[in-house]
This record gives sequence, C-alpha cells and structure tokens, in this order.
Amino acid sequence: MPGMDGLEVAHHIQERFGDLAPGILILSSAAHPIPPDTASRLGIARVLTKPVKQSDLLDAITNLFG
Repeated sequence: MPGMDGLEVAHHIQERFGDLAPGILILSSAAHPIPPDTASRLGIARVLTKPVKQSDLLDAITNLFG
C-alpha cells in the first residue's frame, strides 16, 4: 500500500469505527512480526505469517467472518 502499512491501516480503522470496526486479518513476514499486544490494541483479530498455508488462511477467514 503506497504511503501506509497494514498497522497504520488497522489504526485508522479503529479510530474511525471504534467498537463497530470489522475484524482485521494481517499477513506479515517473519522478518516483521507483530507483537500480540500491538495486534490486540489495533483490533487485529488474527496475524498470519507468510508464506501462509491455504488451509490456515481459510480457517482464519472462516473464523473472522463465519
């Protein structure tokens, strides 16, 4: 994303929607792990590390929107 990373997007979503914010799923590289406390503070429901197994992604999406 030009000019903004995923954590910044999550922050803006939380600021704008608060308790009504949708669940957020982040795909991150092993080189840039996201600490659990940061994920929680930003309303990130799940962090998957790339490369992501298709089954893990499907499970995360199902749990998030299921």
